[in-house]
Amino acid sequence: MRTQLTALTFASPWLTVAEQLRANHHAYECQDAGRLERWCLNTQATIARRAAEYQRQCGQRGSSSSIHG
Repeated sequence: MRTQLTALTFASPWLTVAEQLRANHHAYECQDAGRLERWCLNTQATIARRAAEYQRQCGQRGSSSSIHG
């Protein structure tokens, strides 16, 4: 589980450097497998949400520029 969380967060464009460092620190300090699993699921959800928001913003910019362009 630690490896999954670290791989998910390492150099992720969807997380800040501080979030990456905090996740890495907590992944290696935590001894509770259930908590690690929740962190992994929550991190996946955060990354997916941020990626979707980015795609929405890009889509809105693309459609508005084609209307005005």
